[in-house]
Amino acid sequence: MTQKRRVESALAWAQKRLGTSYHFIVSAANPEDVDGHTLMAIARTGRGDSDPNAFHVVFNAKAVKATPMSDLRKIAVHENLHAIIWPCTQRAPRDKEEAAVYIIQRALVGEIKG
Repeated sequence: MTQKRRVESALAWAQKRLGTSYHFIVSAANPEDVDGHTLMAIARTGRGDSDPNAFHVVFNAKAVKATPMSDLRKIAVHENLHAIIWPCTQRAPRDKEEAAVYIIQRALVGEIKG
């Protein structure tokens, strides 16, 4: 299974578990643009109100390859939580948004090791 397919599978698992229906556009990050610790990152697609359920997910292929599927699923839940709370946090400082995501994630699937 390719790394892109593993990420897509983890995102699909997370969506099923959370009952969400986002459209994730998944692509590998440019290796020079990611640090060694980042596995996945989510951003708006830029489609705005015309497609508020579309998000771009980039992943670090080298890091994803070394990560067990169980951990990829937890990270996918984390990225889904960003999508869920995105409308509520547009004016919140980034650290407050991240704290909220981690609190919800720990309650749902536990800590991410590593």
